[in-house]
Amino acid sequence: MPTQIFTIGKVVAVNCVHVPLQGKVTFVDIADEENIELLYRFCYSSAKFRKFAETLVVDTYVVAEGEISLHGLQNGHNKQRSTLFVAGKVLRVLQRPASSPSPDEPEP
Repeated sequence: MPTQIFTIGKVVAVNCVHVPLQGKVTFVDIADEENIELLYRFCYSSAKFRKFAETLVVDTYVVAEGEISLHGLQNGHNKQRSTLFVAGKVLRVLQRPASSPSPDEPEP
């Protein structure tokens, strides 16, 4: 059963991929500094979100909300972190890195 989750952390990767039966999907990987063994992989299917996600850079602090998907935890190849899959609902930027210019677009 899906469970609500609220995450604050740094963006470590943003990927847009084509998923069968879903179209283009954006994945935002977020690392929580307090729980370094776990990587949160938020999934968003909106094209509007994809445009916003393209402005994100690594080390951007974000807050994200969503529901844990039924896939649950998956161990990574290097076994240092497990990945938790989350169906993302909201993602907001808290702080961008100093070297990153702020876009003029509103955030979803």
